[in-house]
Amino acid sequence: MSARPLVLRQMLRDRRRSTLWWSVAVAVMSVTFAAAYPSVHDSAAELDSYMDSLPEGLVELFGAAGGIGSPAGYLSSQLYANVLPLLLVVLGIGAAAWSIAGAEGDGTLEMLLANPVGRLRVALERLAGVFVVTFVVTTVTTVALALTAPLFDLDTLPGDALWAAGVAVWALALCFAGISFGAGAATGVRGTAIAAGSAFAAGTYVLYGLAGLVASLSDLRWLSPWFWFLDADALTTGFSTRLWLQAVLLPLIVAAVVATGGLTLLQRRDLR
Repeated sequence: MSARPLVLRQMLRDRRRSTLWWSVAVAVMSVTFAAAYPSVHDSAAELDSYMDSLPEGLVELFGAAGGIGSPAGYLSSQLYANVLPLLLVVLGIGAAAWSIAGAEGDGTLEMLLANPVGRLRVALERLAGVFVVTFVVTTVTTVALALTAPLFDLDTLPGDALWAAGVAVWALALCFAGISFGAGAATGVRGTAIAAGSAFAAGTYVLYGLAGLVASLSDLRWLSPWFWFLDADALTTGFSTRLWLQAVLLPLIVAAVVATGGLTLLQRRDLR
């Protein structure tokens, strides 16, 4: 087989329609949330007063530590702290679980490996496909928000805020996708791959929430990728050093370590 990334191209071709619909759906949903900001802004004082009555850890979990009245606080609490990362995590985990374990389960992986192409190359190109699919959906959504922000009085954000938040939320999704990919490569079981990524995403979210509410657990929040993402406060600071190190580098390191472990086991085990 040639040196061209044919496996990657095949994966992207097979997933082009789903990627298109994911991009459109997530972008439209995000713009709809943004469009509601003018009406929320009119009652921001009451909403902020309500948030002030809640425990600080709960407010941080909602992404509303900076208040809801500001553009950054509104987008964080309504979109970037919950709905958008959840959707991208679901997309990333699903694609990663299918890339090796799903293909092995339905018998298409062995057919692919019958060609003169090694397991490692197939796995790496499929992993690259997960990166590309999630990147496309994140980019389309970010472009849609950047273009429509002035229409909804959200143009007071720092110029690079939406792009910084997009990079950070993409890295968060890749963190959990990398865990699903590693588990799938190691076991060849799609259900295990999905369970691993989902359990880690849900477990670390709960850990982050509890660490903000229980003082004795506060130091444990650093174990959660959700804390790395939310604490970077991309919508306020833009592309800061903290964002690159904490919200981008750390999640990618986790993804790389787990994926590498899965690839190592994939090379050694018999395919089903």
